[in-house]
This record gives sequence, structure tokens and C-alpha cells, in this order.
Amino acid sequence: MSFDPLRILVPESLAEPVQAALAVAVSITGLLGANCVGLLMQHFSQSSGAAAALFGAAQFGLGMLANALVSALHNGSGQPMAQVMLGCLSLSTLGYLLFRFGKRGRAD
Repeated sequence: MSFDPLRILVPESLAEPVQAALAVAVSITGLLGANCVGLLMQHFSQSSGAAAALFGAAQFGLGMLANALVSALHNGSGQPMAQVMLGCLSLSTLGYLLFRFGKRGRAD
């Protein structure tokens, strides 16, 4: 019998959907990150290196904060990770909407 930590954290009936959702979330991160850096470098062509460096630092810094929050909320299940992921999704959606439809953003 092999050791599967996901079986301990998630009820068996939800294990496969949770694995699929995590796989999608993790795979999209790589696609978005590369495109975001490309757009930053295009927008800030005079200081593209600084823009890319700031993006990398922000990505690692926010990842560290999310990891610390998951660790602080640890209760022996996968629920804190799901809650932090949902919180990050909510904040990023709110940021997008504020940028897109706020006073300084423009809706095309």
C-alpha cells in the first residue's frame, strides 16, 4: 500500500476533483506568468529589466505570504490551502475589476 497524503487531507469522494482543480490552477500559473512578464516588458520598454525583476520579486513575496497564511491556518486538512487560494482568486479578480473599470482604467 502506497502513501498518498492527499487521501489524508481530502475525503476520498473529493480527492479526484481536488487533484484536477489543483492541476489546472498550477498549470495556468506558468502560462500567465510568462505572458505577464512579456506584457510588462512591452509596456516598460525603457526599463524592461526592472519591470521583470519587480514582477519576480512580487511573485515570490506574495507566494511567501500565502504560504505563511496557509501555515498559520493549518488544521490538518487541505481546507486552509483552499481558503487561501480562494482568497487570492478573489483579490486578483477585485484588482482586475478595479483596474479595468475604475477611474484610471478604461473599458474597451
